[in-house]
Amino acid sequence: MRTAIFLKKFLALFVFLISSNLITLSWAQEPHLDYARFKNLISTAPQLVNPRLVNLTEVAHKMWAEGQLKVPKTNGCYLDGDFNRDSEPEVAVLVEDDTGRKLLIVQSTDSGGKLQALIEIAEGDGLQWFDPALKVGKSIYVVWENNEYRTHTGREADINFEVIPQYQWLWQQNVNLLDYFLNYHGQYSIVINSSQDHAQDESYNAPQVEIKDAGKTVYSWETVTEGAFLINDHMLYYTQFSQISTGMTLVAYDLSAKKELWRSNLKGVGDVAHSGYQNWGAHLRFVDNSVIEAKGKELYTGYVEYVDRATGQSLGNKTFPL
Repeated sequence: MRTAIFLKKFLALFVFLISSNLITLSWAQEPHLDYARFKNLISTAPQLVNPRLVNLTEVAHKMWAEGQLKVPKTNGCYLDGDFNRDSEPEVAVLVEDDTGRKLLIVQSTDSGGKLQALIEIAEGDGLQWFDPALKVGKSIYVVWENNEYRTHTGREADINFEVIPQYQWLWQQNVNLLDYFLNYHGQYSIVINSSQDHAQDESYNAPQVEIKDAGKTVYSWETVTEGAFLINDHMLYYTQFSQISTGMTLVAYDLSAKKELWRSNLKGVGDVAHSGYQNWGAHLRFVDNSVIEAKGKELYTGYVEYVDRATGQSLGNKTFPL
């Protein structure tokens, strides 16, 4: 009876490890992490107490040490690379010991290895490389900065180390205020009027956007034909800029509380000395519940910028020469 229960538990563990890609059968040909190699790597950090690969149980670890199982390098706990860009190979390994989870980074040498960093990781499974960052789990980024490895977390880290490096800037069509007008389907009604409040040029008709609720004007602002706006629930976000100079301002207004929450001058393309300039504005897009993307185009340069919806803080910016 006890033998049957043991075999049942062993088979359940075996199936779990195989299905989770944590181990492979010993005769599999997939590149794997040799146990002797693992021992060599952890020997560079003697402060580790009973270390094993993350998500590898004690039973599985013992089977691996005895040569009964092989752990594939693709299991997410091991990664080769040149993480500090010194043209020397490094290895990153996610380990767990008696004191918690850690990221071990070792420089490969002829004699074995040299410890580069041992970083405590609160949580996270899996290693990925998003140049220049080593990503651990869902939102931890380890980056070589000022001659040491530093950890970055949170939404800003996601944007700067994963989203922006992979971003491909395309400008398929110019910003059109009417497109934003036609694409809005919410509780407010929107009216676009023309304004001639320009004393210096009476022929100039600047569009004025009016936001109404139950027939009453809640808020209005003057813009340009390449202006953009977004409304989510009671929050309004819109652009303000000059078509003949550099720069972009993003404004957040609470339609329910009837007050401006913030006004942020975006980094955009940066400071530009110019004459005879052209600014085509910026497309706006909600990335998620916390971030807005502004994709802009000026005379010589395009840009993408990510802005915190709650504060107006710029979370990340990248420019693209045209």
